[in-house]
This record gives sequence, structure tokens and C-alpha cells, in this order.
Amino acid sequence: MPRGDDKQSVPSQAHEWIQAAAFKPPGTMVAFSWPRMPWARLFILATVLGAGAVVLFIFGARSVQLAIEPATAVVKIGSGLAPHFSDRWLLLPGKRRITATAPGYRPLREHLTIGSAPAQSFRLHMRPLPGHLRVNVTPLVTAEIRIDDQPAGSVPGVINNVEAGTRHVLVRAKRYLDFDVDLDIEGKGREQAVAVTLKPAWADFSIASLPEGAQVLSGREELGVTPYSGELIHGERELKVVKHGFKPWTRKLTVVAGQAIAIPDVRLQKDDGYFNVTSSPSSAAVTLDGRFKGETPLKFAVSADQPHTLSVLKTGYITGKSTLTVGSSDLLEVPLQLAPDLAVVELVTTPADAELLLDGSARGTATQRLELATHEHEIIVRKPGYATYRTLITPRKGVEKRVQIRLKTAQEMATFEASRSTGQPASPPPQDPQASPLAQQQADLITKYVVPPEVAATAPSLAFAADGMVRSNLGQELKLIRGGKFRQGNRRPVRLTRAYYLAVREVSNAEYRRFISNHLTTGADGQDLNGENLPVANLTWAAAATYCNWLSRRDSLPLFYQINFGRVLGVNPEAVGYRLPSEAEWEFAARLESEQSALEFPWTGGFPPHGRSGNYADQNARELVSTVIAGFDDGFAAAAPVGSYPANSRGFHDLGGNVSEWVHDRFAELDDNEVDNPLGPSAGGSRVVRGSSWAHGKPAELRLTYRIGANMPRPDLGFRLARYAQ
Repeated sequence: MPRGDDKQSVPSQAHEWIQAAAFKPPGTMVAFSWPRMPWARLFILATVLGAGAVVLFIFGARSVQLAIEPATAVVKIGSGLAPHFSDRWLLLPGKRRITATAPGYRPLREHLTIGSAPAQSFRLHMRPLPGHLRVNVTPLVTAEIRIDDQPAGSVPGVINNVEAGTRHVLVRAKRYLDFDVDLDIEGKGREQAVAVTLKPAWADFSIASLPEGAQVLSGREELGVTPYSGELIHGERELKVVKHGFKPWTRKLTVVAGQAIAIPDVRLQKDDGYFNVTSSPSSAAVTLDGRFKGETPLKFAVSADQPHTLSVLKTGYITGKSTLTVGSSDLLEVPLQLAPDLAVVELVTTPADAELLLDGSARGTATQRLELATHEHEIIVRKPGYATYRTLITPRKGVEKRVQIRLKTAQEMATFEASRSTGQPASPPPQDPQASPLAQQQADLITKYVVPPEVAATAPSLAFAADGMVRSNLGQELKLIRGGKFRQGNRRPVRLTRAYYLAVREVSNAEYRRFISNHLTTGADGQDLNGENLPVANLTWAAAATYCNWLSRRDSLPLFYQINFGRVLGVNPEAVGYRLPSEAEWEFAARLESEQSALEFPWTGGFPPHGRSGNYADQNARELVSTVIAGFDDGFAAAAPVGSYPANSRGFHDLGGNVSEWVHDRFAELDDNEVDNPLGPSAGGSRVVRGSSWAHGKPAELRLTYRIGANMPRPDLGFRLARYAQ
């Protein structure tokens, strides 16, 4: 082996020479050298770890479908691995924040909770941006626009930021009909247009009057003076034409847009004049041109400068009648002195020197010949030692009456009454008149039965005593009905075996005010229903029953109704005091002409009524009620004085017409079971009302079988009296 210091080496067996290098000693700097690292191993480790992570993600992630509208939206998922293929995403379970953006839409930001299911789906909608609505209006007027009932500005013009979707658009302008439409707003910041054509909301209008120069008003708006031409806005309008010195002319119009209205002939009537009618005696009925106006003294308006027929009527007096004219706004005083309508009544009394009191005034000895007015008079014949005799008499013109009266001693009267009540023969009367009760006691022995039947038969004026007519303390006539068999309402068989009295007329205001002095009947516009002779109305069933008890006390009769603190608690069916008629009693008196013949209406024949058959809703009542009887005129728009119309075949007035009437029964449907003397159900709510009134004009209401139940008063509802005979 060569030495290191040899300049040339000897070749080896491979014939290679090794040449020596020059030697340099190390200095102060040390050169860097790479450490020897296992790069291959690190690369392999990283690859294995990455593959493991991918495998773990794949096994832990869930397939999530994100369906977002619009489909063009750019979707981003928050932090974390979120690979996707089309709308399928691989996401690990848990909460993930999602954002989406698209042109024309509001950005979407949502948090989704990814569950453990292997496949999941979410559907998301992006809200479009508001749009802009350009509104063009024809004709070119400024109008208010409302979108979904919210003010949105005025048009024509552009309404910005209208939310996308279906919107209700309303355009409203003065003097035009509203324009409304449902619009689909596209939104997305885009502008769309709508054309609005407004239709006129008025109609051409013209009006003329005679005289001219009258002011025309629509509601409170002054339009102008006649003759006038202009426009009226559509809808319901109250038109008025006024001029000083004339009555206002009014009319309600239904104005339809585009349909012209012309009123060429308004004739203004002069302001009313006034009649102030007084009479002697007072409380006379006043009619003007056949229509009842009230009772004297009376002031009322009449058409000016026109002739009017004025009639003043009072029972027992000759009717005052005249034709009068009064100027506009003038007052005409009409004083009338009514002349008595006289008839002759001859009184023959026993004893002959008995004293006569006529209508409360002494008239000398009772036996005399009298000329009396043909109205009701009270006759009292008295003499010390005898029972006082009292009666009411109504003379008739052209008929001379002769009345024979025999007074009984007070003792005879007491014995007679005792025998009537016990059924025992009367004891002999005392021979000495001085042994009878004193004069003060005699006053309590007033009776209608002082004349025996054999005497009454010869005295026509007293025939009522034998003919079944009685009078109340107030002079109200009640007629005897002995009853019978009939079919109530053409359905229920009824037997009336108990005789009863029924009032000939309805109770009047005057008669009721003896009980309640301040009672008023109200309710008919423009009609005075408070006249003394008009039927009382506007009262409850209980008030009518209470009046019956009050009258029973005055006549010393047993009370029929049991009343406590204004409430009717029950009845005493054995009592003969005053009461309301039962429904069966009322119908028997109203309908039955015989057991084989029953009326359908209060008059003979069919509908409509004829002549002076009763007081119903005639043409005079057309301003008071909705249905009137065409062509029928009974002379009164509302109530008439009681007894104004002819009585029926049984002698009763106004069982049909004038006012309907309370009866005793509670209301219930009629059955087919036969009953005797029915008084109706013992319990129930409403009470039965029978009979038609001045407010009724329909055939069904006018039939005598018409019945309803009621609880409340009415201005056309009154009553009449009844009582059992024994």
C-alpha cells in the first residue's frame, strides 16, 4: 500500500490509480450538513392518518338535501368540512349555519340542526325583495291608494317597496267610484305597472219647483236654487226643497251613478193655517174632512187657502158642521155652541111626590114630562122612608119614552135582598114607613133591581132589568150571554154552561182615568189617542186586571183576581166581580150568530170590508202602518170613539177593529179536547190578544179566529169588561 507522502501511487489490480489530494487544515467556520431523516416513513404516516380521517368523516357524516328556492342561490355552509354534489351535502350531525344569496332576493341566514338519520332533507325559501308599482290613472285625477287596507300614498305615480305576493289595491278619488283589484306583485326590486280607469260616481240631476227660487239641499249640503241642474253623488240621498212661507218638500232618492234624475214638477204647498176649535159643551169629537182630530178644546194645523169640512159631534147634541178656509200661518178661532138634540121622557113615579135628581141636579117632583138631550143621563128618585132608585137612561130622538118607577120602602128592599141571597120567602114589610132606616142608611140601598119584573114589563126604559143588561158603577153596559156549544177556532169543542155578562163597548180613556188619572195612550205618530171617548190602550194585561178589581170594589162585588203589590197571583173562579172575558167567551160573542152559523170576519161576507163595518187599517192610516186596505175608508186613521160603528148581531161594538183586546187566558196552542168554561192554562208566559185593530189590514189579521200571545202594551191594544152572572 503506498504511503501517504508518495507523489504517485502504484495502480491496484484494477488498474485504477488513486491520486492524493492537497491537505488543508480546518479553519474557524464549520459547514452545515443535513441530518439524516426518515422521509418515507413520515409520508406514509401522514397518508395513513389522512385516509383514516376521511374514512371517519364518511362514516360519521349524513347525507343532507338542501332544496333552496330559487335554485340559483349560492349556498355556503359555516366552518367545517361540507362537501356537496349538486344539492346533496355531507354534513356531520349538530348545528350548522347556512347562508344563501341570490339576485332579487333577501339574503338567507338559517341555523339547521343535522340529526342522526342517514338521509335528511331541508326545504328553504328566500324572500324576494319588494317591488315597485307604477299606477296610471284615467281620467287624470289625484287619488288615494290603499294596499291591503293600509294607506300607501297618492297616485298617479310609483309606489315603492311593495311587498311581493297577492295584494289588494284600492284607489279612491272624490266623485268617482272606488277602483279595487287584487294584484300579484312580483317584487325582486322590479317595477310593474297597473292601469286604473275610474268611473264617475254621480248622476246628472235637475229639479224645478213652483214657485221658483226655492233652495235645494241634499242632506245638509246646499246645492242651489230652483230651477237647478247639477250632479248628485250615488247612494241614498235625502232631498229637500225649502222656501219661506211654504212647507218643506222632502224626498228620499236612491242615486245610481250614470242614471240621470229629473224632477220637473215640485209644487210647494203653502204653510199650514190653524183652527182653534172650542165648543159648549166641551169634550166634543172633532173631525176634519172626515178624519178624527181629537176632542174640544182643540188646536190643529190645516192646509192653507183650501176649504175644509169641520164637524163637531157630541152624543146628545146636534152635530155642528161648517166649511172653513184659513190663510197660510193664520189662526182661525172656531167657537161652537152645540144645540141639544132633544127627546121626550115621561116619568111616572109611585109615590107621586118623590124627588127627582137629574144628572145630580134637583128637578122637582119625579112625576113629570122631560125634554132631554139624547145622551146618557143619570136619574135618581128618592123620598124619605123609601129606598133610593138610580138608573141611567139614553133618550132616542123621535122616540117618546114613558118610564114607570115604584119606590120600595127601605125595609122592603132589605127583605127583598135577603130573600134573593137566601132563597127564603120574604118577611112581611113594615107598615110604618118611619120604621125604615134613616136617610143616610137609605143611600146605601141603591140598586138596579127595585122594580119587580111585572112592573118592568110595562116600562120600556127599564126593560134591561128583565132583558139581561146590567151597568157598572161608572155606567158601563154589560149584556147577558147564556152560553152554548161551539167550536173555538174551528177546532176545539167548547161548552159555555155558565152565563156571563160582557161589556157592550171597550173601556174608554175616561173610564180608565177614573182609576188612573194620568194614564196616557201614546204611540201613533201625529194621532191623538188620549181623547176621553177613545178606547184606553197602551196598558199591560195586569193593569187591565187591576182595573177590574178596582171597579168590583166600587160595585161591592167579590174580587175575581188575587193581586198583591201589582202582581196577579191567582183568581177566584166563583167570584162574580169584574174580570177580563175568557178567550172562549170573547169568541162566542164575536163569531156565533147561532150554533150552526159562525162569522169569518167581523162583517158579513168576505174580504175586504165594506161600508162602515169597523175601524181597520184604511187608506187614512197609510202613514202609520205598512199594510192598508185598498179603497177602504172608515173615517179614522187610528182609534175611533168607542161604539162609533154598528154593533154585531149580539149587540156588541168593536169586537173586530178599533183596538185589539186582552182576554183572560194565557197563550197556548188549541187542542182538540172538549172543555167546559175554559179559563186557559194555569201557567205560561204571554197572554192572549183577540180581535183586530185600526193597525191591521191583512185578511189573516182581520179574521175573528185571529189570536196571538203578547206581554207588552201596544197603542192599539185595550180591553173590555166581563163578569159571571152567578
